[in-house]
Amino acid sequence: MKINDFIIENGELLGYAGNGGCVVIPDSVKYIGEDAFRGNRKIKSVDIPDSVVEIRKHAFYFCTGLEKITLGKNVEFLGLGAFAYCEKLTEFIMPDSVNKIGEWLFYNCLKLNNIVFSKKLICIENFSLSATGIKNFELPPQIERIGKGAFAESRIENFMAGAGLKEIGIIAFEKCFALKSVTLSDGLKKIDIWAFNNCPKIATLKIPASVEFVGSHAFHGFTDKQKVFINKAAAKNFSVEWKEECEAEIIEY
Repeated sequence: MKINDFIIENGELLGYAGNGGCVVIPDSVKYIGEDAFRGNRKIKSVDIPDSVVEIRKHAFYFCTGLEKITLGKNVEFLGLGAFAYCEKLTEFIMPDSVNKIGEWLFYNCLKLNNIVFSKKLICIENFSLSATGIKNFELPPQIERIGKGAFAESRIENFMAGAGLKEIGIIAFEKCFALKSVTLSDGLKKIDIWAFNNCPKIATLKIPASVEFVGSHAFHGFTDKQKVFINKAAAKNFSVEWKEECEAEIIEY
């Protein structure tokens, strides 16, 4: 059924045939369907009503002209790559109703520099902030896990972990060439393989005593100008290859 510029069936928005610009989604929509706006380069802003509970896979994928999106207060799920390649998107405010996000959510959102996460969210999913423009990021206290490649190849410069963080995933910060400052919190348990691969600007990195495992090549590419502080007792449980191809000065405390 076509309602004005929207194709809607059983509460799901399946497509858009309008002229772009500022788009206001009808409040009869409950789901924004897979690929609904995919590749639409004419839309500049989208206002999503409170009736919407899901934004599905690739809904706004490659909407390269999209600058602003306003979410209603009842969205619970943001699907895989829903906003990937939205290159002009600068800010994203996530309502506290969101309890799950998909992988690759904001991949290659080059100008995205401010994001507010839902207080219900406990995981930054795989590659969800990869290749984004985020420079300063303080992890919300309820986040327990940073997934695979979550910040990989992003423009992040400063990262501060929240009190709830327990795990940093595989290649989580790989090739973050601008990353200068990393503050990890007590309570962190695991730093997975290749987690900080090729992060040449980190001057010092202190691994909390709470860390029980550091995977192989976790600091691959670190040079002799960088320093890694480790707890002597905790280091006994690290992977035997955790220092593989890492030339940083290792300082025990």
